[in-house]
Amino acid sequence: MRPRLRPHSLLSAAAPAGPRGAWRALSILALAGCALAAACMGPRSSSRSEPLTEPGATSAWANTPLSWSKLAEIERWLKGPALAAPPEEVTEARLELAEGLEAFTRRDAQVASASVLEGRRQRASGLFRQVIDDTQSTPAQRTRAEQGLRSLTGAPIAASAPAPAKETGFVPRARWGAQAALPARMTRAAPPWTRITVHHTAMEAQHLRSRGMDASAEELRQIQKNHIHSEGWGDIGYHFLIDPSGRVFEGRQLTWQGAHAGGANNEHNIGICLLGNFQVERPTREALESLERLIGDLSRRHRIPRRQVLGHQDLKTTECPGAHLYAWLRAYKSGSASSSRIVSTDHLGHQPSECSLCASPTISSGSDARASAGSRAVE
Repeated sequence: MRPRLRPHSLLSAAAPAGPRGAWRALSILALAGCALAAACMGPRSSSRSEPLTEPGATSAWANTPLSWSKLAEIERWLKGPALAAPPEEVTEARLELAEGLEAFTRRDAQVASASVLEGRRQRASGLFRQVIDDTQSTPAQRTRAEQGLRSLTGAPIAASAPAPAKETGFVPRARWGAQAALPARMTRAAPPWTRITVHHTAMEAQHLRSRGMDASAEELRQIQKNHIHSEGWGDIGYHFLIDPSGRVFEGRQLTWQGAHAGGANNEHNIGICLLGNFQVERPTREALESLERLIGDLSRRHRIPRRQVLGHQDLKTTECPGAHLYAWLRAYKSGSASSSRIVSTDHLGHQPSECSLCASPTISSGSDARASAGSRAVE
């Protein structure tokens, strides 16, 4: 019978005695251990899943110089590919778009119309606030947004000399003496705008034609005061108002949903109100021309079809906007009241048409709310 070898006998069997033999034995055992380990692990799989995109891959607009084309490309990206992009990249796109608008606002302060400059400021402000409110924004991104918002707020825009309403687009809130809005009572707008609703104040206003813009401005201040203090809303309910002389006034900014059609009817709905009672009087030619221009501009910008231009009575039981104005609306929707002969009020200034989004906010609806007995009731 062959004698059984004990473990330590392997060294004796593998090598002669002495120091050199011991080292040789250790080497043999090490090689055997490696072979055994390799056999246990088996062949390594080469089918590792590859990343869908290269690490650090960015969108086409990244790291390119500022231009209107770049801003238009970012806007298109945000409406499509951004839906599948990482949150940090979406936030970066919003920041770049907002910072670009802010830069062009400063650059064009002396050459672009007041309406274009204000539109850019509104759009940039909305984007900066989105970044600030987003819980997934990094501290650095939130700091950039806060700095951008301060820059917009603290840098007054130098508007050109006052011009007729048909050239400037609309009379900004500051010029008619609007109170500051109360954001806590309003809901921020979110795309898209899909309809326009026309109203009247139901108060005769023919006397305003002979009294100039100050009289109309006073009328607007009274409407806003009633909406804020009596109704409990955050601002005047309409986005635009038109006086008998055809002046278009900026009401509630398009950053916010309006409070003019009641409850869910306010969603995605731009509100326009004409000063006057058109159940008993007829709207002036100047007011109708301005209304037609304004509807045309808003419809083109937000792709709102004529069938979605409504009178208040299309949404609820009311005489608003009055029989005479509603008759005009029916003609407009049928195409018999064409706006083709009327020059647009939207002066885009120094920018291509592909980036009209950069001239005016493309944002839309939400739902205004009223504070009542400690709770918020939807208007």
